[in-house]
Amino acid sequence: MGIVESTLQPQTVKCLVRHDSLTPLPSFTLETAKFVDGTSGFVITMVDLAKNTVVRTMSVKFMFSPAENSLVFIGNDEGIISFVKDILTGKVVCSVSPGNIVRFCVNTYEALDDPVIDKIGDLFKK
Repeated sequence: MGIVESTLQPQTVKCLVRHDSLTPLPSFTLETAKFVDGTSGFVITMVDLAKNTVVRTMSVKFMFSPAENSLVFIGNDEGIISFVKDILTGKVVCSVSPGNIVRFCVNTYEALDDPVIDKIGDLFKK
């Protein structure tokens, strides 16, 4: 089993996407994070078909909202994490690139106390 770690060290994390044993591999979790260096972003953990664990941290460079029901976060590593409120189910959906992984988020948003990251909570309220 291989492990890849980032240099950003999470200080506080809050779960957005939990591992679901009924969902096919890759296994995927996503957490919002405040890092020791004072930045905020996300911690992404994936386990692939070969049982390799990849932990990726992404601090946010900027965020924009292309529509009323969506947010797009661009990381300092040029990774993209998008959130959209599904009008059919009322749930928030997360998409991570690279990796092309799409999953439903948890049912309630736990605030990170970061004004940029916590915009995700607005999608849960709409």
